[in-house]
Amino acid sequence: MVQRARKKPVEIDYVPWTGDNEAELIAFTDNRFEAVDPEDRTDDPDLTGAVFDVLHSTWVGVKTGQLVIKGVKGEFYPCDPDVFAETYDDSPPTAPMSKPDAIVVVDVRAADLQPVADFIAKVARGDALLRRMSRDEAIALPDTATAGWTLIQEALRDLGKRRQAQTSHGDGQQSDD
Repeated sequence: MVQRARKKPVEIDYVPWTGDNEAELIAFTDNRFEAVDPEDRTDDPDLTGAVFDVLHSTWVGVKTGQLVIKGVKGEFYPCDPDVFAETYDDSPPTAPMSKPDAIVVVDVRAADLQPVADFIAKVARGDALLRRMSRDEAIALPDTATAGWTLIQEALRDLGKRRQAQTSHGDGQQSDD
């Protein structure tokens, strides 16, 4: 019996094989790509490269102009541009995340998180933007996102002050400030 399914929305990485970017593909595939010399193209003269498919433990021929895709299980395989256009939409490139300026570890109680929870609810409703960012990126964001980032920073700062006050009182009770 014929069954029907829909592809799950996943993002993949890919590099087009131009015939001149062997080093880029070797790096992308973790040394699982090689250009095929013209004298070795006896089976198919159009196969100018080969990529190793770890799922099937075999080398797969790649034609100039095809895209080498990294699949969801880390496998690599070629894809014709027209098939790619029917199957995928280009995603905007993602910048690598920068290291945070500092890492703060705090003992958190549920009540301490109310300002953060309120902001997360705004994000869920689409009223605010939440993403990890550097200080320079925060300056360039729209006011709603900057305000949200500031709210989280203030909530963590206030939480740290309250914890410090509790520790300095020595009784573990919250101070009246």
